[in-house]
Amino acid sequence: MIVSTPGRICLFGEHQDYLGLPVIAAAISKRIQIEGDFRDDNVVHFSLPDIGKQESFTLEYPLTYTKERDYFKSVLNVLNRKGHQLNRGLELTVSGTIPINSGTSSSSALLVSWVNFPGARVSVRINKFCIFIRSKTLYHTNG
Repeated sequence: MIVSTPGRICLFGEHQDYLGLPVIAAAISKRIQIEGDFRDDNVVHFSLPDIGKQESFTLEYPLTYTKERDYFKSVLNVLNRKGHQLNRGLELTVSGTIPINSGTSSSSALLVSWVNFPGARVSVRINKFCIFIRSKTLYHTNG
């Protein structure tokens, strides 16, 4: 399975929405992509080749956060609290063309892709508005 989300630019500047100010946003052609499938165990493994990192954790709920903005675990904890537990591991590759820290929403695109990926894998129907709200909330907190 592959999930891909575009980056965006905000014409009035980044973080306007967090400040309660008007936002005019536009999608850009740069994207974040998550590709992967189930494993035969309960380990979730991410390969992040663009930044030369790997990340793995075991699906033992609630997942314990090990860093600030632990997006991968946050999404699974929220799904679990809503009664949608992912209980099979995943082997995933996260890649993209959105430059990190460039003001083009690489973190938001990663988060929206990740919210969509496990939801699709556990057959959860998540509407686009809920993805937006969950993603915005998860961006600022750990689940």
